[in-house]
Amino acid sequence: MAEAESSCLRQLLAATGGDIPKACAVSGLSRARLYALLKTYGLSWASGLADVAAGRFRGGRR
Repeated sequence: MAEAESSCLRQLLAATGGDIPKACAVSGLSRARLYALLKTYGLSWASGLADVAAGRFRGGRR
């Protein structure tokens, strides 16, 4: 479960270009909850950007 949640957070950040307000709007999470989840999984807004740059996430559904 934790891996799936972490993956979803990474995809959310990648899809929104690391834009936290946009990620909150898309996901329905409050800013506080999003930051708490990022902290739980050791992620930052830059995590999603790094995934895009490395080609691990290209957007859309697989």
